[in-house]
Amino acid sequence: MESRDVPHDGRATTVHFTPRGRRLLATVFELVEEIETDFASTLKKGQFERLRDGLHQIADRIDPGGALGSGD
Repeated sequence: MESRDVPHDGRATTVHFTPRGRRLLATVFELVEEIETDFASTLKKGQFERLRDGLHQIADRIDPGGALGSGD
């Protein structure tokens, strides 16, 4: 990642992925898709989707708005 000054606001800085960062992010998305496909193949049709939805509900209850990790 790299940071850049915002021309019209001297107080602000924007953060952008570098080419290497974009490649890494794409790899992470591919790996997550592979893992989810593998998990889904272990369960009956529709079970993985219900499991994932339930986990999202739990995460939203624990961390409404996704604030955890925002300081990372």
